[in-house]
Formats: sequence, structure tokens, C-alpha cells
Amino acid sequence: MRETASANAMDALGYVTYPSKSLITASYVSEGDYIMYGYGAGYFTAIPDGAQVLVRMDGSEELLEGFLPAGDGLKAFKNNSIQAISYRENGMNVVLFANTLTNKVHQHDEFNFISNAAFAAVAGTVEEEPAPEPDSEENDAMTLTYTPAESSAAVTWADLSAVNGLVIPGGADSAASVTREEAVEVLYRTAVENGMDAVTMAEYLNAFSDEGDISADRVQMMNWAVGAEIILGRAGGTIDPKTPVTQGELALMIQRFQPILSSLG
Repeated sequence: MRETASANAMDALGYVTYPSKSLITASYVSEGDYIMYGYGAGYFTAIPDGAQVLVRMDGSEELLEGFLPAGDGLKAFKNNSIQAISYRENGMNVVLFANTLTNKVHQHDEFNFISNAAFAAVAGTVEEEPAPEPDSEENDAMTLTYTPAESSAAVTWADLSAVNGLVIPGGADSAASVTREEAVEVLYRTAVENGMDAVTMAEYLNAFSDEGDISADRVQMMNWAVGAEIILGRAGGTIDPKTPVTQGELALMIQRFQPILSSLG
């Protein structure tokens, strides 16, 4: 069931939370982006059993901006209201948003969520159970868990092997954690295997103070990944090649890599 703060409600810019682990919101969680713009001030007052709440308004924060009439409707909207859900039951796989999606083109956040939902539908699902072993028959879908980028959880080679289509370097220890540069190598090798030219002409790494920490055989790979905006630097001007990649970071990297892979046909 959907309600609005008011029939005259317009736009709102406010803080949100992401209660569930999902590829749909993974990029926002990984980047620490908890601000969303919406139009219509809609919210769900009831959702189907089994639905996953993706986005809620953060009731502990005031709106940053809004053109909304005061009243009980506004209070309900601001008080941890449900903004987006996903539902995967009874043969259905849908994502629903409480706000209007057709008012001009300002709803970039929800448009991004829709794009992420399309990616998740192709790549598979994010579940809380451990990823299948590399030789499992379940490896036809991505079943990685993820945590926010600031957490200490790291991806293992077994996690990467669970993602169908990635080219995993031979001899990788499935029990070992994967560094940021090693994750880039997997994506790079996958792109080359699918027809990408291995030569990268531009130089993108000299902007990072720890450029010298990158393994010599992965310099070109990291250069490509930075140029393609698959991996970004840290706030302190580093690239942290030897730091274990978190599950949230990996989800974001794969999301950014998907259009490149698709363009290779």
C-alpha cells in the first residue's frame, strides 16, 4: 500500500538507510552515499510478505531540502518510511519505488537503482549464505554476500569463482583473501579473454602516492581499471593495491565492469 505526504507534495532531498544487503543498493553502500532525491514524497505503508526493504528514509535526520506541506503526512514520510522494495516470490522479480519516476529527469538515485536492479537480474542475486564452491553446479549465478566498504570482510578466490564467466588465474588458493589489484587482474583477464585489446596507452597511476606498491605484472591492469573507473583511489590519494578487497567493493567493481564486458560482445 502506497501513501504520499500530501497530494501537493513535490520534491525532497534527504538521508536514507539501506536495511538489506542487495546489489541494487551495493554501489551506494560501498561509496557511503546515504542521500537520495525523490519526487512526490511517496512511501509504502504495507508491503507483501517476503519483500525486501531496500531503502528507508532516515528518521534520525532532517530533510536537506523539500517542498512538502506540513502535517501528519510529512511526519510519516520522514519517520523511517519505506522508499523502495524488491519482491522475488511466486515467479515474480520486481523492484518498486514509492516516488514518482516520470517527473523530468532529476531522480538520478532511483534511476541508478533501476540500472542496478537490471544488472542484478542478469548477474544473479546477493544472498546471505556462503558462496558455492568453485566446482558447484550452482555457479551459474552470482551469489556473493557483501558488506559496506569500510568493513573488514574480504573476498576470497572461492567467492570470485562463484561469479560465472570470470577468468580466474590458475593456481589461486581458494582460501586466501583477494587484494584490490588481484580483483582487478580477474576483471582484466576476463576482458582480454573476451576480445579486449590489452594495450592501455594513457597513464592514470601517477596520481597515486603508492603507485610503486603495485605489482610489476599488474601495473598495466591497474592502469586500465583506473582509466575505466572500475577502481578508484582512496581519500588520502592512494590506490591501496595490496589491501584485501571487501565484498561491497567487489560488487561495485563488477557492476562497473559489466558494461565493458557487454560491449565486447
